[in-house]
Amino acid sequence: TAVSVSVTTPCDVISSYPWTEDFEAASPTLNCWSSIANVNVYGWQYFNGNASGSVTAYSGSQNALFFAGTFSATDADLVSPVLDLSGLTSPQLVFQHTQTDWSGDLDVLSVYYSTDGGSTFTLLDSYTSPVYSWTERILSLPVSSSLQVYFNAVGAYGYGITIDDVVVREAPSC
Repeated sequence: TAVSVSVTTPCDVISSYPWTEDFEAASPTLNCWSSIANVNVYGWQYFNGNASGSVTAYSGSQNALFFAGTFSATDADLVSPVLDLSGLTSPQLVFQHTQTDWSGDLDVLSVYYSTDGGSTFTLLDSYTSPVYSWTERILSLPVSSSLQVYFNAVGAYGYGITIDDVVVREAPSC
């Protein structure tokens, strides 16, 4: 009798920069991201655009999307693979972002990092206003050998939060 076994190998630590995640199906690190539903069952997914169709993927045909479509409390994290930034002097996180309101109701994105596997978090920035077209965000990261980025979405009946083309790089010198 044959027994089917599924084995998951952890992803390698990212240590070569610049590193880009475009959320396309062919991305070698797409499956290294995890979606954690902290409150309720809604998590992040890969989709083309947002829930209203007013936004399409920034590049390619997929972006990361958080959309709950409910008045119930929702909270979910999209967590990056582990990043070894010890070879960088001034690491930066760059990403494209939208979050469209639904008749005034708006989901909120906060970006955190953790250097201890998610036991503690440091807030990098929060976005609490509507963002109707793709907007580039640039945030400084600390040098660390085991950093993970957490894109935290809190649902409030908006049309969703979209992120695309996440880049971790050395900050430009000028």
